[in-house]
Order: sequence, then C-alpha cells, then structure tokens
Amino acid sequence: MSKKVIALAILFILLFAAFSTLVVQAEFGTGWTAQYFNNANLQGTPVYTESLPTGINVNWGAGSPNSAVPVDNFSARFTSVQLFNQGTYEFVVSSDDGVRVLIDNALVWDRFIGRVLTTDRFQLNITAGTHAITVEYMELVDQAAVQFQYFQLSGGTTLTPGVVTTPGVVTTPVAGTAVYTGPAATVTGARGLALRTGPYMGASYITAIVPGTAYPIIARNRDEGIYN
Repeated sequence: MSKKVIALAILFILLFAAFSTLVVQAEFGTGWTAQYFNNANLQGTPVYTESLPTGINVNWGAGSPNSAVPVDNFSARFTSVQLFNQGTYEFVVSSDDGVRVLIDNALVWDRFIGRVLTTDRFQLNITAGTHAITVEYMELVDQAAVQFQYFQLSGGTTLTPGVVTTPGVVTTPVAGTAVYTGPAATVTGARGLALRTGPYMGASYITAIVPGTAYPIIARNRDEGIYN
C-alpha cells in the first residue's frame, strides 16, 4: 500500500472519528405520519397520506411524494409523538424550500419561506417524557427535500454539534460539552460533500455535508496537492 493511500485512509478515519459521536447520537424519531396538500399553505384536505416509520429524511428532487401531489407548490405536515430524556437537545432541520417546527403545539422554529436547500440548527431544553412534534414543510419550485433530526447534548462530553453551523444562525455551546476549537473548512461550490467511511467512492456513505456547513479539519495529506 502506497504512502498516499495510507495517508488518505488515516485522514478519513480521523474525520470519521470526529463525526462518529454526532452521527451515532442522531435521532430521526419513529412512527411519523405525513399529510400532503396540493397548495403551499397546508390548506384544505390532504390529497395523500403516508407513514414514515424511520423519520423525516426525504429528497424528491424535481418530483413529489405521490402522483396526487403536484411537483411544485405543495406542502406537508409531519406529526409524531417521541419519548425524550431530560436535557438540552439540538434540532437540525434541512429543507428546500420552507419549514417550521412545533413541539407540543408551540412554534419553536419558523423558516416557512422560499429558499434553496438550507440547514437550520436550534437548541431547546426538553423535559423527560413524551412530546408531540410537528414539522410543516413548503415546496415552491424546482427541488424538494426535507430532513429532521435531533441530538441530546446535555449529560455527555461529545463534539458539540454547534461546530457545524449555518451562516446567520448562532448556536451557543452547552456547558459541560467538549467544543472543537481547531481549524475548520466550509463546503462551497457544490450541492453537498459526501462523508464516507474510507477514501474511495465504494466506501459506506455516512451523510452529506450541505453547502455553508463548517466541519473540523483533523489532518491534512500534503501529497495530494490542493485537493486534500
């Protein structure tokens, strides 16, 4: 095995280690119900309903969830009841176009506007027990995608998810967590950066780092020019 391949393997292992705690702690929730409307304002009667047993993590591209739903100017309401521990949670929601989040019928995040794929992050203190979660989504034109997940921050010493940021969204680190303070890079000029378990296309896919996201730089392979 060449030195270049070894160096690349080490780089990906280190980068994966930096994100592994974040990925492992991610919760998408279970038992979601999705209702879709043939307008962008959640008005009227749903034209299509489906179950999402493993969470909200969908990308319809230029299409729609079902032939009954138009490819543009549609909306959706995702509902579920989830069990939480006591603590501080970070919620991460990505959407193209708009999205808003309600917990126990209280509005906690509102970006119900037309925009390109954007990832928002916010933190809340959650009491122990079950809580009703509603995610409302709006699609206007072109691409359609929405993802919702959350991480428990309090009570651990992990790489703070707040290191990964969206421009204009300020996340305050939680006391008692280890915060990465080294150099970071930001994804630009692409729809997303695929994070994999190894330095080759056949490696298992972990997640996509969306444009505008900053991630920690753990190591650098200087044998590969500027693409390292």
